[in-house]
Amino acid sequence: MKLWILLPVVLCLALNPPLIVGQSPKNAKDTQQINLKMDLDKVLALPSLWELTPEKLEELCAEPGFKTPPQFKWLTQNRDGARFARKPYSNISIDLSLFGGQIAVDEMVIDFKNGKASSVNLSIFNRGDSGEITKEDFDARYKTMGRMLGETLKVVPKERRPTAQTAVKTTGWLWTAPNTLALLEFNADAKESRGKPEFLRLKLCPPSGKDQLLGIAAIGRGVTTLKPAELLKFVKKENGDVYVSDVPMVDQGAKGYCVVASCQRMFEYLHVQCDQHELAELVGSDAKRGTSTQEFAETLRKIGNRFKVQFKLLMAKHPKAGDPNVKQEKFVKIIQDHINQGLPLLWSLELGLYPEEPAIVMQKGGFHMRMIIGYNLAKDQIIFSDSWGAGHEMKRISIGNAYLATTHLFLVEPQARL
Repeated sequence: MKLWILLPVVLCLALNPPLIVGQSPKNAKDTQQINLKMDLDKVLALPSLWELTPEKLEELCAEPGFKTPPQFKWLTQNRDGARFARKPYSNISIDLSLFGGQIAVDEMVIDFKNGKASSVNLSIFNRGDSGEITKEDFDARYKTMGRMLGETLKVVPKERRPTAQTAVKTTGWLWTAPNTLALLEFNADAKESRGKPEFLRLKLCPPSGKDQLLGIAAIGRGVTTLKPAELLKFVKKENGDVYVSDVPMVDQGAKGYCVVASCQRMFEYLHVQCDQHELAELVGSDAKRGTSTQEFAETLRKIGNRFKVQFKLLMAKHPKAGDPNVKQEKFVKIIQDHINQGLPLLWSLELGLYPEEPAIVMQKGGFHMRMIIGYNLAKDQIIFSDSWGAGHEMKRISIGNAYLATTHLFLVEPQARL
């Protein structure tokens, strides 16, 4: 299909709701602006970090007067991931720092496996959260991070340089300590070409996670480690629902990164290494404005070219109207055929037109990209997921309303495993 629907430039931004102080909102002061500090050193203490449980994390981050820790949000209701951010709620700002306050941190994600921390990804800087910084400021952060990591881990690092196959040219250093591996990286191509890096990140994992950690160096190769038959194990059937399970959650935060966050989720599901900040650098996503429907096609084309994947356009139409070329029956069949194969779809649509379950609270209007992960024909429902963290893993909308709101449906086709 060669048809691309061009619509006005619109916002694609997630709006963080406020966090209510205490058990329930009693007055206006309960949602007043609150500024807090969070020393991440107490969470990242080694080697006890790898014994950290979700319960212990909540205990470490407890704040008087708050029902739940305000510094982070769970990525899923199963609590298998937690995201710390400088602005986790509209009324709360967190001063995140490392090494006794010497290093400011934009974001931290802790993944849990079998009830214990399995990896940590810290964004020391990313353009989406911090905006632009000077080369001098970036270099100072990079050098300080390297020095402090060396003092903490007490080993000499090895330099890691990008390969010709990677989509985003990352450069950095790897520390291999007895209880922890640490990989400090930045995107060298942006720094060299524009003098303005997109991100500086630190990845931590125990020695058992070495293969996964070093897989980051393969970002952009676009080769899935899954065979088509293996995807069938993720197709679940329960009470009329047919859906794809185990789709990783990514929280885009308040940034207009719905396209790159959705792509990261799709890639990670297919075992293709990627990161939303790297994708944002590739396509020039605007953190404040987001990505318009006019830019969806160009955005996906750039990602596809660099990651060696194909974004196959399955459907394109104007929202709020039917399309004689793609009727509702065909829309449903497209979804059924792909979900039954274990293939979620990228779904761009206009929000705020029709009711959803649960009711949308993050973004009340504008164009948006999310993932269709299932359907229930008996209940006349499409099952979908948004890149907004816990509570957004599995939501529903009627088939008819989903069809009318739709602008595009895309399939991601990475290269097969060699």
